[in-house]
Amino acid sequence: MQIGSSVTARPNTSYAVVADGSSPIGISLAMADAVQPGDTVRVTGAGSAPWQLTTGWVPPTAARPSPMPIVIDTRNLAGNPQPGQVWTPRLTPMEWHWVASDRLGRVLVAMDNPGQIHVSRDAGQTWDPGLSPVQNWVGASVYHTSGPNDVNGLENVNVLAAAFGGGLFETNSSGFWVAVQSGMPGVDFSVRDWESVSAIDQGVAIAAALGAPIYYRASTSSPWVATVLQGTTTPTVSGWRGIALSQTGVAVAGSQDGELLVSTNLANGWTPRPVVVNGTVLRDSWYRAAIARDGSVMAIAGRFNSGLYLSRDQGVTWTRANTPTGDYTAVSINGDGSVIAATLTNATGAGAPTGSVQVSRDGGATFAPLQMPGTDTNWRAVALSSDGNALTVAAGTFTALTGQLYTSVGNRTSYGPGRLEGGRGSSVELVFDGATPEGAARWSVRSSSGTFSVR
Repeated sequence: MQIGSSVTARPNTSYAVVADGSSPIGISLAMADAVQPGDTVRVTGAGSAPWQLTTGWVPPTAARPSPMPIVIDTRNLAGNPQPGQVWTPRLTPMEWHWVASDRLGRVLVAMDNPGQIHVSRDAGQTWDPGLSPVQNWVGASVYHTSGPNDVNGLENVNVLAAAFGGGLFETNSSGFWVAVQSGMPGVDFSVRDWESVSAIDQGVAIAAALGAPIYYRASTSSPWVATVLQGTTTPTVSGWRGIALSQTGVAVAGSQDGELLVSTNLANGWTPRPVVVNGTVLRDSWYRAAIARDGSVMAIAGRFNSGLYLSRDQGVTWTRANTPTGDYTAVSINGDGSVIAATLTNATGAGAPTGSVQVSRDGGATFAPLQMPGTDTNWRAVALSSDGNALTVAAGTFTALTGQLYTSVGNRTSYGPGRLEGGRGSSVELVFDGATPEGAARWSVRSSSGTFSVR
């Protein structure tokens, strides 16, 4: 079928873009027709006009009340960019301290310290501070909340945020920031030295502050409780800096005092799990913790002159990753533990190493530094999508130095607002795979020729 203007695709149809000029011709995959696995769409550029295969959302139906974000798997595309290969700068340089991502890499959070919480709901294309308070922001976590018309919670996305010397804040159903109340008599959350938060679907969350217990809530409607060591009534009071919670309920917490705790059921409390490597108990000033969404891999790293340590058995045993010794600032793990990323900032002292962004794509067996654009080396934060194909990285030093915020996506388009761009002489055939584990509708490149851009 020859087209000279934008259309919504239909399954098992080939399109020849015959238009000339500079205005792009869109072929939308957000089709109302029922699409079955194995259905195809083919596009060829015949005129001089550029063309775009756009994704968006599959409209809901009576049988499927939830809309589904659409994604194109580009691993078979000619010139497919790998994750971390092509970087896009976002916003202006700021004193970035933290970044976070939802499991799709669609909703992103970037926090400057001091400053505001910048939220993107289109994979980094646009950002909005959303009237967030000006605070010393130190941590945030993005979670999904399902509802009657959004079973997977892919549209209902919320953010839980923490400020050092301030309070916990959370987006409400209207997207506005509200102060989080403890729900515990005599416990005020408004002025605390918060360090870290971690939340999973339905708002199950943990929060940590210096010199205080680790707090836990079972849902957005549940009161917070102070957690204890398993089998005791002893509160978990320490200098907590890094905490992480998996979708399976496994959690890890690291203290600047060298303590490390693991829980497999927060209602029952925590168990001490010291980091022991080659028979030596390590008591670094633990600063950052991360865990895979499925709980299979956890990581811990120290703030000064430390290494990155991994456990695949819920903290019973630990191994050191082959990353540099340095000052770690963030760690992120994808959904199944196959991709792990960490940032290091510039260490202090003569001859100290400069910062880097380290990534493993073999479950932590090996790491390598990413080639980052620009001149920044004081890397501060990193966040991965659940599939590990979308990265958000930021440089900066809180209250001191600004740095740039970047996003990168590879092996696929962005969820929701993504697109595959081609032109005259470019041709691609897509095949529909069906629903992904994340609840999205996935098309894959079956064959291609020519030059493309992936957004």
